[in-house]
Amino acid sequence: MKSSAIILAALLAVSCSKKSETDASDAGNSNPPATSKVTQTPYGEIETQMEQAPSSDTIPEIFSRIESQARGMKLPGKIVFWRGGQLYLMNADGGNQQHILKVAKNGYGKISWAPDAKRITFAARGKVNIEFPVAGGLNAPVYDIFTTHIDSFNWYTQLTDNFGTSYPDWSRDGKTIWASVDLSANKFNNLFEPSSPNYQLFKANLGSDTFTTNIYSCPSSGKVKEYVLQPALSPDGRKMAFTLAATNQQGIPGVVGLVIVPAGEIKLGFEELLREALKRPKGYAASWSPDGKEIAYVSPKSGKSDLHLMSADGSGERLLLASNDFYTINSTAPGWSPDGKWLCFGSAEGSIYIVSKDGKKVLQLTQTDSDMHPAWSPK
Repeated sequence: MKSSAIILAALLAVSCSKKSETDASDAGNSNPPATSKVTQTPYGEIETQMEQAPSSDTIPEIFSRIESQARGMKLPGKIVFWRGGQLYLMNADGGNQQHILKVAKNGYGKISWAPDAKRITFAARGKVNIEFPVAGGLNAPVYDIFTTHIDSFNWYTQLTDNFGTSYPDWSRDGKTIWASVDLSANKFNNLFEPSSPNYQLFKANLGSDTFTTNIYSCPSSGKVKEYVLQPALSPDGRKMAFTLAATNQQGIPGVVGLVIVPAGEIKLGFEELLREALKRPKGYAASWSPDGKEIAYVSPKSGKSDLHLMSADGSGERLLLASNDFYTINSTAPGWSPDGKWLCFGSAEGSIYIVSKDGKKVLQLTQTDSDMHPAWSPK
């Protein structure tokens, strides 16, 4: 039971909880959360500018210590990723690495591209520190999601302000952003009724002059609760893949597996969701191919996290790439190249790699010990 809790804690490092934050990636990312003017405006109308944005010469640049093994290859698109909690952009061959949105210092987790390949959405984190009147306290991470243009240095739009939204996924038609939301995140100061994390499905509807949200929750059964994590919408918008987690009778959470359901409100019952997840036990971090015919995901079947491929209907599963002594594949969804021939992924050691879809070529693009969660542009 203890190991299940540890696996879930690692997988949910991008969400708010009541426990002390122990994410090792914070070691090189101790900047305080950025402040902003939060203005409720229709999406796309007005963007929010960071107050007192630091000049570029006050932010140290971090450079990769290796020459990319893919340098000079003709690979389509660009790759955006986190370097020490800051946004970086590079060509798909690892060249021309640029620091973008320099006001963002606390980013973490999945980055998702808009279909126009000009904007991205991401989660950034802060910290809540509470000192109890008599003994004890709380040091908990909080998260919200944002959008920005890839050529921006100081401008962004804040999409949520509930402290618990992370792992965004932008739909291919550009009309929605899906994410995971901890419905207990804004109850961190409720000392009389401490609330455990409650991860469910969040949807932001992006209209030309409107901005609305929906929250869909999994069913529960007695003491056992189910949670939605890491949503990924199919290119045609008809299916949703997500990670299902659940507590056991003792209240200990653990990853159950990967679920593929019709997109939208969760209509499957408790037992149906469990059965669906157990078809791909312990699977998580799904990513749809550009043509929607395949899904890449991560699974620790070998004891470490490995990359797997399967057909969109869940059949034909095969191992694409296993973690080894050189890299440990991290728990964020891999990114597909626009032509569907390559995937990018980050390692727990802080480097970015690409792998061919047949698994025969693995090329290292960066190495700084703090590079993670790459996302490949749709074009």
